[in-house]
Amino acid sequence: MKQTKKRRKYFFKPCITAVTLSSVVLSGIPVQGLSGIVKTASAAGIPAEREDGTIVYFVDCGDYNVTTVSEGDQLGTHNSVTDQVYGKDPVTGYSWGIDDTISTPAVNGSSNTGGVDTDWTWPYESNTADGVPKTSSNRYTKNQFEKGIETRHLDYKFEIENGTYYIEAGFADPWGCSKEPAIYLNKD
Repeated sequence: MKQTKKRRKYFFKPCITAVTLSSVVLSGIPVQGLSGIVKTASAAGIPAEREDGTIVYFVDCGDYNVTTVSEGDQLGTHNSVTDQVYGKDPVTGYSWGIDDTISTPAVNGSSNTGGVDTDWTWPYESNTADGVPKTSSNRYTKNQFEKGIETRHLDYKFEIENGTYYIEAGFADPWGCSKEPAIYLNKD
């Protein structure tokens, strides 16, 4: 599985941004020193209460247990779980998450992994252990190509304050079919 990492500096004026990605791990910290040891995720706090108060969102896209983080990772000040469907965070009240529909029954069924399933995205079901490094988990576009969606996409939205932010995103291509992932930042 080839991993790539991009780091960019962006200035955001709106409250909501959307990130459209291929299979992805999105975090606000560099990937380093991950050994798979699990820590219980704690509720986000003010920057002074955090080990690294500069992380606004830490999202492990496709995580199977959204209430834990792996060794070396921490949640951001605006999120209390590692992945969720777009909506208000249960602890912080900030709106963020995967922006997709969820039907009953789901368009593509359920992955039955314990992670967050949507109609058109699933957590990568070949790696269901808890505490794996964020570089070993991903969210992918479930059957979008097979059902005629020309441009496969994953959409995340994040509520943030005005300011300057660094965005770090990791990509996985376990099937060898997403050679050139793109990131789009939009303001709503």
